[in-house]
Formats: sequence, C-alpha cells, structure tokens
Amino acid sequence: DVDSKNPFYKEIAIAYAEGLVNGVGKNKFAPKANITREEISAMLVRAMQKYNKLELVSTDSDKYLADFKDSETVSKWAKDYVATAAK
Repeated sequence: DVDSKNPFYKEIAIAYAEGLVNGVGKNKFAPKANITREEISAMLVRAMQKYNKLELVSTDSDKYLADFKDSETVSKWAKDYVATAAK
C-alpha cells in the first residue's frame, strides 16, 4: 500500500529491509495513518537493538509501564517495546 510515488517510499523500504518496521499486517504499512506510541517505541527499540545491542525488557515490563495512566491499553505485542523505551 506504499506507492513508489509516496514521498516516504524509499525510507519505508530501507526501514523494512533493515528490520525496523514490519508494517501493520498483511503486507500493509498504512503510510498515511498517525503513528502510535507502540509503533514508534518498536521502531526505536529495534534500531537500538540493531546498532547498540540494547536488550529488550521482558521480565520487568509492568514496572516500566506503571507510570503510564493508560498502561493497560498497551497492546500485548508492544508491551516489551514500550517498556524498554520507557526504561
């Protein structure tokens, strides 16, 4: 769903090739949608993991999410990414 005429086509292709983004499912990227806290956290943490060997928080994720008033709304797939970014 990312047309080659999209101004961000090249950047999305590079981010995908580098494993920083996976899309929103079924080979879709929704380039016109607003980015969520979960999505940006996942991208930032993946970049840090790739280039700085950052370890993903997985056992203490609730501890790092506790400061968010809406922590219960963080999707299961994003919980560790958001917690790691918050840490």
